[in-house]
Amino acid sequence: MLRVALAGVGRQVRANCLASTRGLAEKAVVPELDWSDISKIVVSEEGKRELASLRKAYEEIMTYIRSDPGPVEPIDWDELSKNSDAPEVVKMFKEAYSKIEFPKLDDSMLKEFESEFAQLQKQAEKSKQEAELRLQEIDQEIQNIDAAIARLHTTTIDEELDANPALARQIDKEISEHKW
Repeated sequence: MLRVALAGVGRQVRANCLASTRGLAEKAVVPELDWSDISKIVVSEEGKRELASLRKAYEEIMTYIRSDPGPVEPIDWDELSKNSDAPEVVKMFKEAYSKIEFPKLDDSMLKEFESEFAQLQKQAEKSKQEAELRLQEIDQEIQNIDAAIARLHTTTIDEELDANPALARQIDKEISEHKW
């Protein structure tokens, strides 16, 4: 009977520990990986073996995280004591369980990463705006080139000289200097 009581308490303690671990895992944002893109990058046989090992470990972890049955009910110590032949053992487990301290997540690195990410986002936004401006400039240049190509077959010399007086002066100068 002592074995049954201990097994019940052990199951409850393990379930509560697992629930707190899973709670942390639920809060983590886990990106979906495109393994085909990653495998294209790896070329050596050893690298491919390591990638396969990493993928297997990743899938095991993701399966474990996704298999979370939900929140675990708190341990009913009174019920366990009442149904146990050894209530003193249940009491010992209760005292030991209450002394367990789960480590707190040190989020100083997270804050550092968030600040770096914010800076990278600002840089990316600035680069995006610069790229959009440059794209508009290039589009305008393309339109000008297309218009010039369209005019190329129909423009006369007189129209071109009227549009470009500096060129007309240079041609007149060369003609007056007899530079044909």
